[in-house]
Amino acid sequence: MVRPSGHKCEKEAKRLKHTHDEAALESVARQMKLLEASLQKAAALKFLAEQAMMSKDLTQMDAMSRAYYTQKKKEILEKMGLNEA
Repeated sequence: MVRPSGHKCEKEAKRLKHTHDEAALESVARQMKLLEASLQKAAALKFLAEQAMMSKDLTQMDAMSRAYYTQKKKEILEKMGLNEA
């Protein structure tokens, strides 16, 4: 015959479950903060790359390179909602 668990055992099990749940939530919160920081860093790096692309001097480039950078500049301007005049 199996003896039912007592109130002390039930309380302890409930406390342990609650502690485990809190630790899991804290872990998820930390992971979300890391993900947010990573996304912000990626956006900043993309912005810097686009700024470098936009500041390229095309006058000294060969025709193929000039065409590449011109196309990239157009894509960046379109993404920003700006049209070349």
